[in-house]
Parts: sequence; structure tokens; C-alpha cells
Amino acid sequence: MKFMCSKKSLETGVMTASKAISPRSPLPILGHVLITSDKEGNIKFTGTDLELWIESTVSGEVLREGSITAPAKVMSEIVTQLAEQDTVVEFKEEGQIIEIRNPSSKYSLHTFPYEDFPLLPQMDEKNCVELPQKVLKNMIKNVTFAAATAEETRPVLRGVLFIVKNDTLIMVSTDGRRLAKIERKLEENLEIEEKVIISSRTFDEVERLLKETDDKVKIGFSEGQVFFIVDKTLIISRLIEGQFPNYEQVIPKAFQINFKTDKEQLTRSLRRALIMAQEKDSPKLVKVTVGKDKMIITSNTQDLGKAYEEVDGVVEGEPLTIAFNGKYVMDVLSVLSSKEVIVEFIHPTSPALIRGSEESNYIYVIMPVKIREESPVGVEA
Repeated sequence: MKFMCSKKSLETGVMTASKAISPRSPLPILGHVLITSDKEGNIKFTGTDLELWIESTVSGEVLREGSITAPAKVMSEIVTQLAEQDTVVEFKEEGQIIEIRNPSSKYSLHTFPYEDFPLLPQMDEKNCVELPQKVLKNMIKNVTFAAATAEETRPVLRGVLFIVKNDTLIMVSTDGRRLAKIERKLEENLEIEEKVIISSRTFDEVERLLKETDDKVKIGFSEGQVFFIVDKTLIISRLIEGQFPNYEQVIPKAFQINFKTDKEQLTRSLRRALIMAQEKDSPKLVKVTVGKDKMIITSNTQDLGKAYEEVDGVVEGEPLTIAFNGKYVMDVLSVLSSKEVIVEFIHPTSPALIRGSEESNYIYVIMPVKIREESPVGVEA
């Protein structure tokens, strides 16, 4: 195998494919990227941890077709530091090495036989959805942050529920303390129904590739797997098995109090209040009191002090005091695009709902934190 391409193309291919590689893999071959070139000038870089696959295709001048592997971490470090010159990559069979060189640099790396690299799963492109990249990018941004982190033992909570039903796409995530749901109409009625759980890590990698453009991203499904095609990159991911929580039961249907305010004012006030929310037993805890025409946000830390913030707004309903993990509120405020935000309450011990005033397709549900009368102590809701 021998090809020549720009330094930028080589870096794009290696770095993109390396995103699928786990540094903790016990199999040495999974620390490599598979490099394949063909006579049409396509150079493909593939990385995997057997749960996620990323194949990035770049263009170059292929002088000799072939396939080989290269250690991903070392190759990434090399290509990012190369001068901005056309670069030749060549497999030297006599030494079982891959050589990377340009007019001012030359590196030799030991390889593994490409036959040892796991086969890329085959995807059927018949059962597919296409939508603008900017639409999917927005949906991912609005949902994945509410999924559980890697420490969560229940895999389904580390994923995002992904539903395609005819002309509608729905994405839902929850970590058990909050829930985000977004819904979009597709451009056509596909007459297909899919309901799967996709890891939030997969969506993180897809989001990196998406642009604010109307160019389409293709999403397809097969037995136990989902794939995304973004420009010249293919991402394949194993689906998460299990039963996703019944999100419709979590979303409140009626409210007693409605508070509407300027998003930026609420964000600034909450950010300041969080400075004083440093109790170890209840980190990020803020108390919220909704009155006649304002919301009062307070927080305190013993031996540190207290915070008091007033947020002007329009209130419908009776006064109420409730407590939240303030970071969870900040998370949703950072993704809402509306200038005004609406917070709806039922009871101090019931979930609250947060949404943008101009974003009827998006809702965020947050569980309250139980509080003591004098010294707030958070417990899991």
C-alpha cells in the first residue's frame, strides 16, 4: 500500500477514526486504525472498540492499493505535528512497518496484519431516515446532556431513546433526576417505525461531525445496530438493550403555577447563587420561591455565607417554595434558544417543567430536592 495526501487530510482521517478507540482495550489490535486505499483515490481510516465504529474517508493519490493497520495514538501524535506538506504513507512489507514521510520528516511504525482487524459490520441502507445536519445537531445538543454519566450502572440511562414514527422523530434522555424530550417533523412520511436506545457517547461523536447546514445526514437501522453517514464519515454503533423508562408518565400534564421570565436574567441570577451552594451533602442546591411577580433564588453554605437573588417575571398561580439542583437548571438554560423561559410548577415535591417560550417541541422535566426548614440537605429524588 502506498498513497500520498495532504497533511490535513491525513490528520482528519486518523483523528476522526481514533475517536472510536478505547485506551483501555485489552486487545492490542483495537489500539490500531485500519487504513485502506483503493484505485479511485479513496483512503479509509477505521477505528473501533467493538461497540462503536468510525470510518473516515479522505481523498488522495493512491500509488498502490492495499490495507494495513497503524497504532492510532502514536500516528495521531505524529501527523498533528507534521509540517503542512503533502505526505506519503507506505507499507514496507519487508520490515512489516508503515512509513510516514514528507520532504522534511520520516517516521516508521510497526504494524499488525490488516486481517487481524475486526470486520466492519454490514449495513442495509433501505431502512433509513434523512434530515438536515443542523436539525439533528440541535436535537442532540438539547437532549444528550440529560443522559446519565458513565458511572451509572443501568445502561439504558446512559443512552438516548430514539423514535422514528412515520413523519416524526423523537429523542428522549433521562438520568432519573431530570428528563429532556425533543420532537421534530420529518420532511416526508417514511412509513417506518423504529424505537431504539442509542448510547449518548455515539451521539457525542456524531455531533462533532455535524455542521449548521441543510446538507443531509443519513441514519439507518439494522439488527442490533444503528449507523450514521455524515459527509464522508460512517459511524456504526451497537444499540443498547433494555427497557427505557416510561417517559410519558414522568412528564406532568397540568400545573398550578406558571412563571415566565427573561432567560438571560434567570441565568445570571442562578449562576451567582450557585457560588454559595457548596454544601458537601447537597452540592449545587438552590431554593426557589415564586411570589406575586418575581422568583427569589437563595442558597447558603454553613461557614461560608448566603446568596439572595430576585428575578422579575410574570406569575400565574399561588406562591410556592421548592428546591433544585441548580446545575441541572443551568444545563437546560444553556441550550434553550428562546429569549424567554417558562417554568411550571405543581407542588414542592412534584416535578417542574422548563421550556423556551418559542420552543413548543422541547420540554425539560426536573425533579425537586427535599429540603429541611432551616438547613437544606439534598437527597436523591
